[in-house]
Amino acid sequence: MNLSVSNIYQLVFALVLIAFTAVAGESPLPPLTVNPPTPPAVAPTNSPAFAVQPAQLPAAQSTAGSEPADVQDMTNSAYLLTLAEVHLQFGAVDRAEPLLRTALEKAKDGGQKIAISQALGQTLERKGDYKGAAEQFEAAYSGSANPPDKARVGLLLADMYLRAGDPDKAQAIALDVGKQPETSRFDEQSLQQKVLQLLSRIWRAKPALLDAYLADAEAALIKDPNDAVLVQRLSDIYTTIKQDPAKAAAYSEKLAQLHPDDKMAQYRLAASYQQSRHFDKAIELYKRLMAIPGERKEEVQSQAFQVGMLTLQAGKKDEAVAWMKENFIKDLTLSRDYFMAAMFFEQAGMTPEAIDALNKQAELAKSPDEKLEARTRLADFAFRKMDYDRALAVAKEIETEFKDNASAQSQASTMIKRVEFEKNRQAAPLAPVKPISTQP
Repeated sequence: MNLSVSNIYQLVFALVLIAFTAVAGESPLPPLTVNPPTPPAVAPTNSPAFAVQPAQLPAAQSTAGSEPADVQDMTNSAYLLTLAEVHLQFGAVDRAEPLLRTALEKAKDGGQKIAISQALGQTLERKGDYKGAAEQFEAAYSGSANPPDKARVGLLLADMYLRAGDPDKAQAIALDVGKQPETSRFDEQSLQQKVLQLLSRIWRAKPALLDAYLADAEAALIKDPNDAVLVQRLSDIYTTIKQDPAKAAAYSEKLAQLHPDDKMAQYRLAASYQQSRHFDKAIELYKRLMAIPGERKEEVQSQAFQVGMLTLQAGKKDEAVAWMKENFIKDLTLSRDYFMAAMFFEQAGMTPEAIDALNKQAELAKSPDEKLEARTRLADFAFRKMDYDRALAVAKEIETEFKDNASAQSQASTMIKRVEFEKNRQAAPLAPVKPISTQP
């Protein structure tokens, strides 16, 4: 039996009604006789990366006077919210909005009001009513007591203010969200990154806010030099937004001092040293990390690789090659490790060694996808080095070995065409240059 979208919509709607009346202890409702029109397709919300997951709502309670009698007598707020969510799943935003507004009027529980306000805010956002959405998220934000939930709603609220054309309010909310406590250092860093992403959009919309914020933040840091959240934000700003490597390194040093056992803070400091071209400091820091007792082998290898690359960047090729051979290359066992070795050899201008490493990467690949990736990298590398015969041979190997893989066949075909074009272009004789006649 073929069901239209309208049939499916009606069926789901009826099932929800039956489910709720069953919870309330009533007999199922008679079948719906209304054929709702096919709902228009509505694109999902386009808020950038800060979506709030729907709150888990309590089931409808079977209390006197609370169970819905029929479609025209809906007074249970949880019931109304669920019906609205059904409408939203089918893109019927205009049907969901009045249900949510009624649910908000009927709700008595504070937690349920917050959930309904969030749902209504997201509904209004889908309609493009950012100011109305901000009002609903504001109610949910002010009523939230749980810090992680409050932070998630706050990010949405700040985004709505920005999209409604009020960057000042957006910044105020974003900064307040950044003060919410998190349960772990990892969660705190994740939250601060989201806040920074939002703040960068706000400051692009109104650059004067950034200059004013920096002045206030640096003044506040004089009063409380151990404010780790503020130190990290200033480090991030001078790394990614203002791009002042010297200041970024200074704040990264302070952050590493405040969190001496935080590996991410140490890696952040090493990256700042590299960006500011203080290669010796970055190398020294990575060597200290390598010497930590009990450090995992994979991390030690990664740190050794960074030392080799930084030494190469510092213009000390011979020293870098010696370091890599002694501390990285001799202990390679994984496909990924050989790819990293190939990167180093390519940067060092050691083409034969890079090719050997890429071949070894393909040999150690544990899955067809990994092997295809390794062979593709080898073909690309050979092509970049103008070793067209090798690139052509590898591309034909891919074509033969991955006959049932459409993507592999496409990549191999493209590489073969590029190689043939370059070889034909180089083989073609240059046409003689005709002298330019000066005669009229």
